[in-house]
Amino acid sequence: MYKVSYTGDGETTEFLFAFPFFQDADVRVAIDEAVLDDTQYGVVANEAFDGGTIVLGMPPMARALTSFDGCSYRASSITNPPPKSIQNI
Repeated sequence: MYKVSYTGDGETTEFLFAFPFFQDADVRVAIDEAVLDDTQYGVVANEAFDGGTIVLGMPPMARALTSFDGCSYRASSITNPPPKSIQNI
């Protein structure tokens, strides 16, 4: 589990994070420990999906604790390749 925290300033809506994830649903956003609905923010991944930017619809109030956490469930390797008939699909 990864976690990044920022303190809101009432103006900033974009926050960088640097942890791997596979899909947007792997990233959770909370303000003062209240988890946001995924319609309240967007996740913009970098090319390697090892971080990116959270874009909030509205800036967190000044001094609000804004945190992002996530898990990466991506398989790191495949030890048994599929049969040749499936490999060529």
